[in-house]
Amino acid sequence: HRVKKHAEVIHKNATSVLLLPSSNPQDTASLVAQRQIARWPGMDAKQQRERYIKRHIQYKEYGDIKIIGMYSPEETVRKIMGKLKK
Repeated sequence: HRVKKHAEVIHKNATSVLLLPSSNPQDTASLVAQRQIARWPGMDAKQQRERYIKRHIQYKEYGDIKIIGMYSPEETVRKIMGKLKK
């Protein structure tokens, strides 16, 4: 699987950060789908929700640093920096 291979390379050479709006994909699937459709009109909302849920489940295992929640950009950076300092 390509994602796993890339994650291994990144883990060896850098610190990865996983940003998720919620730990529960059902809570945010519609929000993420709306954002995708706003960027690329014509996409199918149901398909985008399903795609997000599938990817969320796969990707939540990745990330040396995990930031889960919907924070402002400034707060997200503070959280990342705080975890990098540990």
